[in-house]
Amino acid sequence: MFSKLIAPLTLAAFAASARASRTLLAESEECTPVKTQSEFSLEAYISKPWFVQQQQPITYLPETWNNCVMAVYEKRDTPTIWGHTIQVRNYAKEDDGTEHSTGDTLCAASVYPDPAKLQVGPCFLPRLPGVTVGPYWVLEYNEEEGYALVSGGQPTTRTPDGCVGGSGTYDAGLWIFTRQQQRDPALVEKVRGLAKAQGFDVSVLKDVNQTADCPKAAMAAMMSRTTPMVARMTRSNTPRQVASLGKPQARRALATSRVVQVHAVAREVISTDKAPAAVGPYSQGVKVGDTVYVSGCIGLVPETMKFAGETVQEQTTQVMNNMGEVLKAAGCDFSHVVKTTILLAEMSDLAEVNQIYATYFDAAPPARVSFAVKDLPLGALVEIDCTAVQ
Repeated sequence: MFSKLIAPLTLAAFAASARASRTLLAESEECTPVKTQSEFSLEAYISKPWFVQQQQPITYLPETWNNCVMAVYEKRDTPTIWGHTIQVRNYAKEDDGTEHSTGDTLCAASVYPDPAKLQVGPCFLPRLPGVTVGPYWVLEYNEEEGYALVSGGQPTTRTPDGCVGGSGTYDAGLWIFTRQQQRDPALVEKVRGLAKAQGFDVSVLKDVNQTADCPKAAMAAMMSRTTPMVARMTRSNTPRQVASLGKPQARRALATSRVVQVHAVAREVISTDKAPAAVGPYSQGVKVGDTVYVSGCIGLVPETMKFAGETVQEQTTQVMNNMGEVLKAAGCDFSHVVKTTILLAEMSDLAEVNQIYATYFDAAPPARVSFAVKDLPLGALVEIDCTAVQ
């Protein structure tokens, strides 16, 4: 009786050991370098919309968003300050119907000798690989047949069935694109075969539901200049890793990217002509959920874009009026403000600023930080920002 029990257990243990050995062997092997499409024409590639038929779930595109996923690429009239030359607009819909679009926040740059290798990331951040941009490689592309195979760079993790890339924000992802929205099973299977031939584990590819009503709604959402960015981009880099780049701008970009990349809700840009226009690459305000972030306000008169006066009292009054207009445009007022920061050209001016500042708040003023700096924009004497919660 014992022999009948032991035999199956022994066979099961042997089988498990064999599977584990195969897995360890597979993981110990390096992934073969993938090849990009030869004689690649970026101009032709970005000339029409792409519909995603299958994709690997990643941080900002979980499997619950596998509906109506599509991408539109457009050459920018002028590069961004950071050298991005292509506007990227992505769209996806959740299973519950919630729509997501990158709007005008995402860009690509062609910076390699190989035109099929791009960098993609937020348009308004410097291009720091692995921090603010990630690889976008076109591995297979046939315009006549209408397909493309795209990866987020070189796969590095070996599985028993091939290799896979990461599943985070950068150096992650695998996609099968087609020009036609309607799925062609034979064409999808062909591209899966091309991916497998490149060494990919295609089991990570999941179907995208491309229903007949997707293109019209998706195109309308993507082409809208006011569509908020709601892609769930979560940065995995640590401050130590960024600091290792040895670049001051890397640290600054990391601090900025924390705000931009942690969104899981809609991001609305606040703008009003009753406050001075931005004098740099920033918005007057940004609303995320019930929280409103108002950029630093200086004492410019909106109509003239000149300072309200040469004294700190005059400029402070104008600063607070400007802030009030941005808050109003966001549906708030000073009673909603929970935090402010005051920047001064001279710390000795704080008492005079306080006299005016205090008149805008009730008996329970918001939390605050005040300090002097070497210079303020345009030679301002005072600058104040705030955070408000509705």
